[in-house]
Amino acid sequence: MISETDVLSDQELVEKTHDLAVIFYERLGYYHKPHHQKLYNSKHPTEIAVWEMACDAFLFIRGSEPQEVLDSIQEEVEGG
Repeated sequence: MISETDVLSDQELVEKTHDLAVIFYERLGYYHKPHHQKLYNSKHPTEIAVWEMACDAFLFIRGSEPQEVLDSIQEEVEGG
């Protein structure tokens, strides 16, 4: 659980958003294997949708934009 006063690093924000996406995914009756690819890397429409829903939730509740943070992290890793 994340409290209102918790300060998350960029990586923690992405991880927590993914954790929430997995909860949404499992509510829909799916099972996400713990060591399977991250939902934000998926091409499957349902997996994409639950990642986007989790991003929307973080934006609505905390004003954070996980997708923008993830894009930034991935650009850094790729050397951009």
